[in-house]
Amino acid sequence: MNVGTIGSLVCILDLDRWPHAAFDNIRKGNGMDNSTKVTRSRFEIEQDGQVSYLEFETDGQGWMTIWHTEVAEAQRGKGLGLELVTRAFQYAKENSLRVDVICPLAKHLLDKHPELKALLGKK
Repeated sequence: MNVGTIGSLVCILDLDRWPHAAFDNIRKGNGMDNSTKVTRSRFEIEQDGQVSYLEFETDGQGWMTIWHTEVAEAQRGKGLGLELVTRAFQYAKENSLRVDVICPLAKHLLDKHPELKALLGKK
């Protein structure tokens, strides 16, 4: 199912290179030019034959757990992980889901954008 457009990095440890300004463009609907598919438990972006993804799980009781974001090595540094995480939060909001975050990249996004913390069900 095509649910929108996005793109970002992996759950990487080098978060100093992470494009914080990209979030503002994504939130405003700008800069989201990658087709993102949601599968049973993943958001995916395919670029140049390589798939980057965010793994999540829903429990049927209003909870979404964001487990992991993985960006293909050749696609890193282009904002794909940020777009995937942002789309996951958009999906949670659109579907009235509370979010539990395990993924370090998603946790970093929450630190930089506290307005998303309203979606968290627990700390």
